[in-house]
Amino acid sequence: MLVDHHCHLDFPDFAPELDQVVSRARDAGVATLVTISTRIRKFDEVKAVAERFKDVYCSVGTHPHNAHEELDIPLDEIIALSKHPKVVAIGEAGLDYHYKNSTPAAQAEGFRRHIAAARETGLPLEIHTRDADDDTIAILEDEHAKGPFPAVLHCFTGGRELAMRALDLGLYVSFSGVITFKNSEALREIARDVPLDRVLVETDAPFLAPIPFRGSETSRRSSSGQRRRSLRRKVFHLTILRPLRRIISSGFTARPNDRTPFRPLSAGLPQHELSMHNIGLRLVGWGAAHWNELGRM
Repeated sequence: MLVDHHCHLDFPDFAPELDQVVSRARDAGVATLVTISTRIRKFDEVKAVAERFKDVYCSVGTHPHNAHEELDIPLDEIIALSKHPKVVAIGEAGLDYHYKNSTPAAQAEGFRRHIAAARETGLPLEIHTRDADDDTIAILEDEHAKGPFPAVLHCFTGGRELAMRALDLGLYVSFSGVITFKNSEALREIARDVPLDRVLVETDAPFLAPIPFRGSETSRRSSSGQRRRSLRRKVFHLTILRPLRRIISSGFTARPNDRTPFRPLSAGLPQHELSMHNIGLRLVGWGAAHWNELGRM
C-alpha cells in the first residue's frame, strides 16, 4: 500500500478534474491520500474533499505563511475540529524563514499551539520547516520536554543536525520529489542515514514534481489508459522509489549505538477510541513494512 501523506487536493489547480486526479492516483498504486490544511478558516474546503472520496483523509491546521492570520484561533478549536472522523493529522504548521510571510514570532506561536494539539489528540503533526533549522530544533526540544507528541518533518530539505535531532525525539522524516533534483546530493546523503522505518514519501502536490517531469504533464496524460497507468508506475518507481531505495540501502545500517534509541510514538500519548484517528499513526509507519512491495511497482 502506498500512502501520499501530504498533498493539497483542495487547491484550485485540481478543481477542474479532481475526480480524475484521485482516480489516477489509485491507478498508480496510491491507496490513501491525505490532503493538508493550510488555513483553519478554510478547513471546510479541505474536509469536503476528504468526505467526497473514501480513500482521502485530511488534516486541520495553519501553514506558517498564514500564521499571523489565525493566531486568534484557540487550541480548543483545533482539537474540536480534529475530532472529525476524516481528520488524521494536525497542521501543516512550523517555521518558514525563506519567505517570512508571517513574522518569526507569529510562526513560533502557531507552531507551539499545533504541537500542543498533536500532543493532546495523539494525531501526528505535519511540520513545515524551511531555512529555520536552529529555531525548529529549539522549539521541538523545548516542547518535547513538556510531553511527547507524534510528528513528521514533511518535504524535508533541512540539514543533517535537524534530521538527527528530530529522529532522537521520535519523529519521522518525509522526502518528496526534491530528492531527485540535481543539486540535492546533500539531501540524499541525509536520507541514507535515516532509518528505513522512519522514512516517508509524499508528493506535496501540486508542487515539487520529480525530475525529469518538472513542468511537464507527460506523467499524467496519455491517450491510452493502460499506457497511462504503466507510465505512471514507471515514473514513480524510477524518479522517487528506486532512487530512495538505492540511497537508503547503500550503506544503511542501524542507528549508531551512541544515539538515543527510538521511543514508540504511543509512549506517553493519550489513548483514543476514535477508530479513524488511529489511521494517523499508521500513515506515518508504513515505510518498512511495504518497502519491498514498493520496489516491485
